Formats: sequence, C-alpha cells, structure tokens
Amino acid sequence: MWFIGHLCLINNLKTTIMKTIKNTLCLAVICLSLVFTGCNKNDDGGATTSAGPGTLSAKVDGASYSGDVVALATEITAGGVTTIRLQSSDATGKAILILINAFNGVGTYEFSTATSIAHVATYTEANISNPTATKSWVAPYSGSGLVGQVAVSEKTATAIKGTFNFSGKEQNGTTMKVITEGAFNLNFQ
Repeated sequence: MWFIGHLCLINNLKTTIMKTIKNTLCLAVICLSLVFTGCNKNDDGGATTSAGPGTLSAKVDGASYSGDVVALATEITAGGVTTIRLQSSDATGKAILILINAFNGVGTYEFSTATSIAHVATYTEANISNPTATKSWVAPYSGSGLVGQVAVSEKTATAIKGTFNFSGKEQNGTTMKVITEGAFNLNFQ
C-alpha cells in the first residue's frame, strides 16, 4: 500500500515539474519579447496570404507544416501597447508561435536583434513521451541580426491575415530550422 502511495506522489511531482517547466518557458518567451521597446514596420503589409480561413501553414526545412489541431490569434492591449499572438499546432506536437509586440497596423515586422523591440517567432517539436526532450527553434537569437519577418496584409476586429518566414536557432543547441512560405488567416479568440 505504501508503494502505491509513493508512486502517486512521484507521478504528482512529475506532473508539477512538467507544468513548471512549460510555464517557465512560456514566461521566458513573453518576458524576452517585452524587454525591447521599439518596433519595425513598413506600410505595404507584404503579399496577400494564400492561407485558407482558420489556418497557419509553412514549410519547415522544405517539409510542409499545417497547424490543423490549433490555429488562432489573440490580441492584447496593456498600457497602450498591443501584442498580437499567432499560434498553431498539429497532432504530432509540432507548433509555430509568432509574437508581434507594439503592433500598430498592417505592415511588416522584422525578427531581428537590430530592432529595439522583440518580435519573436518559435518553431517547436514536442516530445510527447519525454517532454524534457522537446526542442524549440527561436528567431531572433543572440547575434542573429535580421532572420525573418511577418507581414500583416489585413487585420479586422475578428481576423488577421499575412505571411511570414524565419530562420530559428535551437534554444539549447546549435541546430537551425528554416521556415519558409508561411501564411496565416486566423480568427481572433
């Protein structure tokens, strides 16, 4: 009987640790994105998206990716600053997350260490059987310079459309992932 109690305690501890790691990683990305204080935007908004309604798709190192389990956008304004979050994931645990900080309308926002505000893009491959082995590739990264952009071509009160591309570096390693032909047509949640 004591053995079952110990197994339950170990399982609860494992769950708590995994939630803490996940929450810490999410908080770190958000904090990093808010450290910087400027933005980069031009007026053209880039190409019109080819994405169908409710989708975010791209090519990851040439292989097709489609966030078919979750695909949504959120818009939060705090202290007069608007942040747009684009996110998607598929059934295999692959995900793309894009944060546009200090959003101020249709235009192009760069993923670069040269800008004073962090627009952040992340590609993740979750390891469902071993969550601590999950890998994420982030743009920009230390010393990267310009490594991509997100171009918002249309934004309404209910939806946002555009295109994106970026080269991300593995957070705890040296490998790179190149995300091309990114397109989104997402509803706000």
